[in-house]
Amino acid sequence: DILGMDACLMAMVEVGYQTRKFAHYLVASEEAELAHGWDYAALCEILSKNLTPAQVAQSIVLAYELCYKNKIQFYTQSAIDLSYMDDLKKSVDEMVHNITLCKKIDANLVDILIKKARNSCLQFSASSYIDLHSFCTEFINHINVIKNNKQVSSKEFSTLKGALQKINQQIEIAVIACTAGKQFSQVKGLSIYFPKNILEHSYLQTEFGKNSAWSSFITENIKNN
Repeated sequence: DILGMDACLMAMVEVGYQTRKFAHYLVASEEAELAHGWDYAALCEILSKNLTPAQVAQSIVLAYELCYKNKIQFYTQSAIDLSYMDDLKKSVDEMVHNITLCKKIDANLVDILIKKARNSCLQFSASSYIDLHSFCTEFINHINVIKNNKQVSSKEFSTLKGALQKINQQIEIAVIACTAGKQFSQVKGLSIYFPKNILEHSYLQTEFGKNSAWSSFITENIKNN
């Protein structure tokens, strides 16, 4: 029912996609965890109750919050419904496709928008990992800033904004519980790999790296950062 990862930086789209066929829910952290990890005394109490798997997953996130909220400012923990991972992967592919169409109109502008969104979105202590919802939100915001530009007013850019909004909507549905300290108060529960300098080639061996358009997207955009 539940795959729990009491470890650093595991609440990733890639991890969720890799494990989607083996569990219904993933509970993990987008950020690094302190060595103490989960509150296992609270977990034992949670498991002693007559709860559904979804409720257990949500309760683990709540227990984590209660354990750390008055101690540190950089904790994160989320519970993810893995049944949505295939749809989320398709939406990421759709976004990349629409970015390609927009580049046919003004490639330099799109490269600038991507770089701005990457630089302004939430990233974690492992800086190659970013909050996907934050990236999409920043991308939309930077498009809106130059909305009077003729190219940005085109159908292609409008469709791209719709694709970015769709990803955010799916994340908000898939993440059934999310908590974070003040340092990461805007996170939405799922990170994604987006390095600025060097692509770790083992990434291309992951299921998401092999099956999604994201790997080609980040490969192209590493060159532009």
